[in-house]
Formats: sequence, C-alpha cells, structure tokens
Amino acid sequence: MGDTALGFKYRLTQDSGREPSVSLMYMAKLPTAGDVLGSGEVDHSFTLLASKDIGKHHFDYNLVANLLGQPSGFDGSYLNALAWSHPVRGKWGATAELSGASSPNPRTPANAQVLVSAIYTARPRLVFDIGLSARITGEIPYSMFIAGLTYSIADLYHRPTKLSGKSIF
Repeated sequence: MGDTALGFKYRLTQDSGREPSVSLMYMAKLPTAGDVLGSGEVDHSFTLLASKDIGKHHFDYNLVANLLGQPSGFDGSYLNALAWSHPVRGKWGATAELSGASSPNPRTPANAQVLVSAIYTARPRLVFDIGLSARITGEIPYSMFIAGLTYSIADLYHRPTKLSGKSIF
C-alpha cells in the first residue's frame, strides 16, 4: 500500500467569454507507506489551476508550491505545467504538455520534460491514455512510456444531463 493523499479543490471562476476557469487546490500526502515506498514524511501541495477553452482547443496551466517533508522540516519546490488538448476524430483526442519543477534542495536538481499522448474516451466516465514523456533537463528518465485509465465513479454535484429532452441524474 502506498502513501495516502487527501485534499480539496475550490473553483473561483468558471470558463466563460474571456474569463478562464480558476481553481485553488490543497493536498496533504500522509506517510502511510512508510520509508520503503514513500518518504516517511508529510508533504503539502498548494495549487493554482487555470483552464480555458478556445474553440476546440483546451488549455490548462498549473502552478504548484510543494512543501516536502524532511526529518528537520520542509524542502520547498515549485512545479509549472502548461497543457494543450484537442479532439482528433470520434472518441480520439491528443494532448501535449510542457512541465518543470524547481530544485527543492542542493542534492536534487531542477527538471523539465515534455509529454505527448493520445486519449480514447470509451464512455463519458471511462478514458484511456497512452503517451510518451521526454526529459529536457534534470535527473529524470530520458523517456518514459505512459499508459493509464480514468474511471469516474460518481458525479458529486448531481448536475442533470440532457438526454432526448429529459433531464436525468
């Protein structure tokens, strides 16, 4: 079992007209994995998220301030990520992302990478991703193959969905 992360996200504005969607997020990583699979320390992340749709193009920008737990206190690091996504055809889409993190301490250099991926939306609640990331700088792998899936288990906001003129929940 790995570490446990708990947090919340609050949306300040919604994407409309010229205004982007802006949210704030806080996450705490609890050291439930111990020293073998985790750091054994509590970490805190404070995130600013901004999103904007321009036609069929979707842009996301994230700025994350990390406080990484150490036995003697915390190391600080910042992460920036700019992502673009666009539908390609049918249930297929494409994504590209440029991201990087500042150095949290003298032993760990800053890093930057680029990621490209294909997305397949099998159902509105089931999405498959496959991609490749490549190092620009830092002590991270030169390249990595990435695959994953996202399954949404619930709509906590209970927003009605229009289907054949009827609202369903």
